[in-house]
Amino acid sequence: MKANRLASTALLLCLFLVPGCEKKKHSAPPSARNDLVARFFSSLKNGDSASAVIQGRKIQDMDPANEFVRRLVEVQEANEAIRATQRMVNAGNIDGALKCINQALERNPNNSQIERVGRKMRQLRNAKTLMRNMALAESASEMSAAMAACSTGLMSNMTPELKKYLDQYEKDIEKQRQLERSNAEKEKADSAARKAQLEKEHPDETPSPKRTDAK
Repeated sequence: MKANRLASTALLLCLFLVPGCEKKKHSAPPSARNDLVARFFSSLKNGDSASAVIQGRKIQDMDPANEFVRRLVEVQEANEAIRATQRMVNAGNIDGALKCINQALERNPNNSQIERVGRKMRQLRNAKTLMRNMALAESASEMSAAMAACSTGLMSNMTPELKKYLDQYEKDIEKQRQLERSNAEKEKADSAARKAQLEKEHPDETPSPKRTDAK
């Protein structure tokens, strides 16, 4: 939506500036340039970031001082990089996605949108390890630690699906705690029963309390 707004604004500005140039009796741009500009704004309007970047760079070559076009190209480069990154994520290629967004950040180091996606990608790269640690945890304490690490590491990528998974995992931790308490109580009862049985079967072997001689 932001790109569409920029495209519409750019088109309006373009239409506004052309008459202005004519009033100042500046020479009209070549037809090839007009065609390129028209295709550039058409690509912006249609959301075709890849074509818009190519066309915008050509316009920049013709008019390096055009700051407005430079900014539009930068936005489209960011959009295309983010789309490419998302495609790799959907394909399960997290490392490739991180490489893609890092390359985009090298070209546009001050682009906050690319920087934000880059941070998320670095967190996603660790997601596999975090989720694996949760799956392998056995005791309630291990499960709690793994869940805390995962919640912290993926906080900015908290999707409804992940939240649902963590909520269920928290219930599983409570079940594990109850099981561990039950097992501990059972073990304690079994140990007492074994001790009582031994005392019953071997009463003479029961150790007597140690005496302390009075001084």
